[in-house]
Amino acid sequence: AVLAFVLAPTDSARAREARRALEQLTPPRDSVTIAELWSAAGSRLLTTAPHLSPETGEVLALVARMRGDSARFGRFYRSRDSTFFWSGAPVRQGTATLGYVLERRKLAGDSVAERRTRDIVGSNVRLYFASERGEFWNAITGAPAAAPSSSDTLAGAPDLVSYLREDRERFIARREPVLGASLSLVVELPYSAVLDRPAAFLRRNGVV
Repeated sequence: AVLAFVLAPTDSARAREARRALEQLTPPRDSVTIAELWSAAGSRLLTTAPHLSPETGEVLALVARMRGDSARFGRFYRSRDSTFFWSGAPVRQGTATLGYVLERRKLAGDSVAERRTRDIVGSNVRLYFASERGEFWNAITGAPAAAPSSSDTLAGAPDLVSYLREDRERFIARREPVLGASLSLVVELPYSAVLDRPAAFLRRNGVV
């Protein structure tokens, strides 16, 4: 339906069919809040939220990253008390890109994943999603979180970083990029929790 409309954008019947197809991408209680069809030239053709102005800057930034026939994810951005990002894929006929089907998603995580991680690693672990440049952080449950102050790589452990949070508590974290997306998963532990076990060992041996 989408391809048929892109090929004949003045056909009102095809427009209705394409809009119905886009509405199927936004079921209740899903992370997709808006579905849209954009032309290859960068203009919005159809949307499930006609009352909202097009987010041209975010969409074109995502479209610029698309190569070939594959899905891509855009950057995080905040709107009011929520974090959103766009995802999408090109509409193609043969080797020609005719347009793009795009979805605006609300970042929403899974508290079960965090609980299971804590069961394995320890109760002090925290999980976050962080944007590509680190300006936006969200708890894995989806709630916005404050970004830490500047981080430093630990000597002898280049895959770990250390930073301070607002309460001046120091943390150690591992940051792993999510393939195909402009975000990373961050696993964080308080520095004090990392030292607890060796400190307890030293205390026991001191007593002995």
